[in-house]
Amino acid sequence: GGQFIQVLGGPNSLAVFEEAPISKRVLMEADVVVRRVVGKSWKIAAVAVYLDARNFWHFALVEAPDGGGRKHFVELCEMRNGQWLSQRNLKVVLDQRPAREWKTGQRYGLHISLDPQGVEGWLTDAQGRVLYKKRYAFTGPAVKVGKPALRCGGFRAQYSNVRAVYSEPATLASSEFPPYTCPSFVADVLGKRTGFFHVERRGTVWWAIDPLGRGFVPLGVDHVKFRGHWCEKLGYAPYGRKNERKYPDREAWNRETIQRLRSWGFNLLGGGCSRELFHRGLAHTRFVGIGGRMSNMGDEFDITPGEGRPCTAFPNVFHPDFESFCLYRARQVCGPYVGDPWLFGYFLDNELAWWGRGDLDTGLFDAVMKKSATHPAKQALRRFLAERYGGDIRKFNRAWGAALESFDDVSKRDAISGSNASTVAADKKSFLALIADRYFRLTTRAIRTVDPSHMILGCRFAGGHASDVVWQAAGRYCDIITLNYYGSVDLNRELALGGTRARKSEPLPDVFE
Repeated sequence: GGQFIQVLGGPNSLAVFEEAPISKRVLMEADVVVRRVVGKSWKIAAVAVYLDARNFWHFALVEAPDGGGRKHFVELCEMRNGQWLSQRNLKVVLDQRPAREWKTGQRYGLHISLDPQGVEGWLTDAQGRVLYKKRYAFTGPAVKVGKPALRCGGFRAQYSNVRAVYSEPATLASSEFPPYTCPSFVADVLGKRTGFFHVERRGTVWWAIDPLGRGFVPLGVDHVKFRGHWCEKLGYAPYGRKNERKYPDREAWNRETIQRLRSWGFNLLGGGCSRELFHRGLAHTRFVGIGGRMSNMGDEFDITPGEGRPCTAFPNVFHPDFESFCLYRARQVCGPYVGDPWLFGYFLDNELAWWGRGDLDTGLFDAVMKKSATHPAKQALRRFLAERYGGDIRKFNRAWGAALESFDDVSKRDAISGSNASTVAADKKSFLALIADRYFRLTTRAIRTVDPSHMILGCRFAGGHASDVVWQAAGRYCDIITLNYYGSVDLNRELALGGTRARKSEPLPDVFE
């Protein structure tokens, strides 16, 4: 108890008491003050009992989206097997509703208690008086074990007097995955039978090898989901609505979708596919989403912020919490797939802004320069230049053709330049190499700490656009490097057409090697 935690309000921020065992009895409570709103969608400040990202309870102060009147209310809700509001199958045995809405700036006590018979949440005011209480009895399937945790999203909030009590550790059955039996393989390419996908070199060619030691040519489709993509113009997902009319339930869609994909020759579910399709005859992949997620947590956590679209976000790899955040995401995403023979590998991220807002070689340097003097990345940049020139500002000025009084000027300015363009460009590119090495080294180390058996598939460079030093760093740490190619491809003629029709066709090896 007595801890003080400042929650910055990133999307669905989570703090789990990792040292606690998964338990059958858990009490988590904290005093919470919501200081201000920093998001536009659903906002929450909660205490929780957490098993994993797809299975937990929370008791939360909630604010509705801006477009929905921003109404304040309190909720006790369950995520089970990835489905939100799964508690609706349980019996409510107590429901004492508050007389008025909770208010920003006031202190409240949040309490959640889980035991073998049910789960209960209650809200108290600053004097300890109970304002709201609700309890569900475990009359059906439910999340019945977990660890104490805190959740927050869309709010800047303060947690104090945090207290966690737990007992009766639970023994969970280890994950059992079906044996790998995919009929798609290259018969005359044989490798090691490791039980997991991996890569092996045959002469000058690298082959993917399946868990049974056979050559494997991955051919997949990404974002295969019952709901499909959301259409901003329509305000709904048209593919999902069509499926709701056509199929009696999601399982019928699952069966037909797998049958179709296999009949068309696909052997892999790419990124962003429904987990309900896993282990049905196709290998699958998983997004870890380390850099993209961290970039959305606020200025100190990014070098360039995410703007709700690809190619905008880049994480602050120099933040003192970057390494621990990598491990947190690895435990959250990769932990459930340890031992899964059907998992082809993990994507670190998707289409990060490796160029910042400018040139491939120099854009991230320039983006860091625009940060405040106390920003961790700005401090790292100052150290980089000082160490590169032995702490001698005169040596730096001669090399750059600049006129700085000290290396502290690097921290104070939002841009620096010099007349020796080649040296300036070389130093900026070297700083990019440092960023790339730190990103790939720490992200891959975290994943391999949690799951050493599966491949790491890179971070899906947008259109292949990245400096050579970034590609080299990816090659040092990843099993496979991935890019998202937006041109058209003629496999029969082995030609690739660029992203615009005006560009001429090029041989595939010239584009992808």
